[in-house]
Amino acid sequence: MAPSNDLADLDNISIVALDTGHAPALLEHLLRLSVDDRGLRFCAGTVPEGVLAKYVASIRFGEDTVLGAVAAGGRIVALGHACWFRSAEGLVAEAAFSVDEGWRCRGIARRLLQAIRSDASEREAAAVLCQCLARNRPMRRVLVAAEMAIEVEDGEVSARGAALPAHA
Repeated sequence: MAPSNDLADLDNISIVALDTGHAPALLEHLLRLSVDDRGLRFCAGTVPEGVLAKYVASIRFGEDTVLGAVAAGGRIVALGHACWFRSAEGLVAEAAFSVDEGWRCRGIARRLLQAIRSDASEREAAAVLCQCLARNRPMRRVLVAAEMAIEVEDGEVSARGAALPAHA
């Protein structure tokens, strides 16, 4: 099923919490990413199918924040995943995103990031962190639009943002 190019379809996108029952659909989403897009998503070179399957199997549903952008018909067209850990400053999330090619440039990653920052606020977290390759311009635009503090070093971008209430 090819995605529509109609921007009105954004009205039919829901950001939902995902659980273990969504694992096969998450893997399907990641497998739809091109080889280059997989490398951008995981800040790596080639990311084979087996590595994607291991990644999905390692997601800590129930602990991590795992959100999907679900289109009409139930297809997951984007994923936001935040891993939670404790640091000297308190609870922190490291978040990453992927969006199906036909659904990009529509604000979906921004909505996922906002939802993760809202969850961070509810958890009273100290910060939300994101990393991407410096050549990942779409993700850099999302981080800039979210007004996160950004540092670029050795071809990688590190971004840090505060937890935000849902309506910030």
